[in-house]
Amino acid sequence: MRQKLIALLTIAMLILALAAGCGGNKQNTGNNQNSQATGNNQTADSKQLKIALLLPGPINDMGWNASAYEGLKKVEKEFKAQVAYRENVAQSDMEEAFRAYAMQGYHVIIGHGFQFGDAAKKVAPQFPNIKFVVTSSDIHQDPNLASVNIDNEMQGFLMGAVAGLMTKSGTVAALGGQQIPPIIGSVEGFAKGAKYVNPQVKVITTYTGSFDDVNKMGSSLFRVGKTNYRKGSKLFLAC
Repeated sequence: MRQKLIALLTIAMLILALAAGCGGNKQNTGNNQNSQATGNNQTADSKQLKIALLLPGPINDMGWNASAYEGLKKVEKEFKAQVAYRENVAQSDMEEAFRAYAMQGYHVIIGHGFQFGDAAKKVAPQFPNIKFVVTSSDIHQDPNLASVNIDNEMQGFLMGAVAGLMTKSGTVAALGGQQIPPIIGSVEGFAKGAKYVNPQVKVITTYTGSFDDVNKMGSSLFRVGKTNYRKGSKLFLAC
């Protein structure tokens, strides 16, 4: 739920900020879902807001990618935007994916995750009239590359503080997926928050090692959750 809210807010706030300069009221006439952009228009047509979203994983992962896709659909509906997305974009394909949508004339191309940063930095200068955005990053490159970042450690800290105050067993747990900076920040923040309000609390932290493999992730969460529950933890952060 936390990751879903974060992704929805990230996409929605980003489009709200850019819509005034790029958007219009023309009704959407198509839905290029998961399309490979193949056109050669290198300037953004201002008649209708066009947004493309690049995802590192599948839209049915019930987490980071799925919630970003839901945010994109919400923007499509509320702003009458033309949207497109590409899922499961491998590291080696990120430059090509950015460039393809840029050549089709999308106003905004979003790489959903810090791993899109290097590719965006290489492609953005080639299309100065198109806005490139990378989430979960602090990347910036004038005039058309920016990032949207969230203070993951602060979020984790607040949730840890709540867990530390609520726990009756004296034990809380944080379960992360892969050990990447945003998740590590959330998990470490959770531990700090719990300890801040309850210095005697025991904090268990574990990583499952996967976001994209739903079966592996589910079995890992069940196994780790069950083990930590037996150790006394009744309050969990999953991220």
